[in-house]
Amino acid sequence: MRLIPLICAVSLSVHAADKGLPPRAQPSDYQAQQTVQNATYNATVAAAAVPARQIQKLFSADVAKYYVVVEVAVYPNTRREFEVDRFNFGLKQGDAVAHVEHPRDIVTPWPDKASVSDKPVTVTTTTGVMIGKSSDPVNGTRTVHGAYEGVSVTNDPRAADPPATPRQKIDPAVLAQRIEEKMLPEGPAQYAVAGYLFFPLIGKRRKGAMELQWTRDNASAVLKVGEK
Repeated sequence: MRLIPLICAVSLSVHAADKGLPPRAQPSDYQAQQTVQNATYNATVAAAAVPARQIQKLFSADVAKYYVVVEVAVYPNTRREFEVDRFNFGLKQGDAVAHVEHPRDIVTPWPDKASVSDKPVTVTTTTGVMIGKSSDPVNGTRTVHGAYEGVSVTNDPRAADPPATPRQKIDPAVLAQRIEEKMLPEGPAQYAVAGYLFFPLIGKRRKGAMELQWTRDNASAVLKVGEK
C-alpha cells in the first residue's frame, strides 16, 4: 500500500522535469539578470536571446522567421514560492512591445506578411523575330520578315523568381506540443525553473539590443537581450 504514493510521486516528478528547460547553474550564466526583491517577491530573473538558427533546428523555419525566442529562467532566492506567469513578460523591440504568444497561435498558418501593393513590381520585356509566308495573286508566295517587342508589368513575385523548393510540412499539433514542452513552466515555483518564451518579431530586424520586461503588481524588471 505504501508503494502507490511513492510511485505517484515519482511519476509527477518525472512529468514536471519534462516541462521547460534545465536551468543553468547560476543566473550569471545568462545574457542578463536582475533581482526582484520587495515585500512580495524575492527572486532573480535571467534571460538570453536564442539564435534563429537554433530555433529553426528545434522547431521550424517559420517559427525562426516570424518569432524572437528568449530563454528565461527564474531563481527564487528564498523558500517563498514565486508565481510564474508567462504573460507578465513582454519584449520591447524598438518602440513597440510584443507579448508572449500561445503555442496554438504560434503554429497557426502565417499570413502573407506583405500585401499585394507592397510587393515589388516586376517588369518583363520580350523581343523576337517573326518569319512567315503570304500568298499574293500578283506577286505569288513570298516570305515575310518582321520583329516584335513587348513589355509586361506584374507584382507577382513568381514572375521574377524560380519556384521555391517545397518545405517539409510539420504537423501543427506536433509542433504546438513541442513548443509547449519547452516553454517556461507556469505556476508556483519554489526552485529554479527555465524555458523559452516566443514573441512575434516586429519589423525585419532581430539583431541589436531588445528589452525583456517583467511586470507584476508593483514589481518590475528589465533585462537587455539580443542576438550578437
